[in-house]
Amino acid sequence: MPDFVSIAFQSPLATALGFAGLACQLIWPLFRRRRDILIAQLAMAFLYGAQYALMGKPCGALVCAIGSGQTILVMAMGDRVCRKRLAMIFLPPVALATLMTWAGPTTLLAMTACTLIMIGRAQCDTLAMRSWMLAAAPLGIAFDLAAGALPALLGGLASLTIALVAYRRDWLSRRAPAKEPAAG
Repeated sequence: MPDFVSIAFQSPLATALGFAGLACQLIWPLFRRRRDILIAQLAMAFLYGAQYALMGKPCGALVCAIGSGQTILVMAMGDRVCRKRLAMIFLPPVALATLMTWAGPTTLLAMTACTLIMIGRAQCDTLAMRSWMLAAAPLGIAFDLAAGALPALLGGLASLTIALVAYRRDWLSRRAPAKEPAAG
């Protein structure tokens, strides 16, 4: 288990960027609109990527950079039909980045979490997007624990909880019967 306190003092800027990323990670599940979710995730990926780079974790930094690029593309494409296919072109670069920065099982965690998140971002439906994000969460949490990225780890744990509540909220709202107009 990493010594989070000494890691924080070794790179205070990385820690500050990590806590800024944490703020974004805590708010994205609260949003209902897909675009708002993606904007918060873009900021989160940029901030965590900078944190990982300053911590000397190239795999995490590269995966976040590639994810940021995919988020920008997905936002620019809107709801176009070809968006899903275009969003998936970012998966091979993630695989290549993880091969280039291979550091054992933690690299596999980063790659798998990123892949699931990218598939989620390509979804038009917010409930489907949330499902993929929830599937990725335990893998991201495990990576952050192994990497010693305390802000990202705390964010992953808190975000998972918030995302589960938001998923339930959205799922229940879809199951609720439509209100009938008042007679009169």
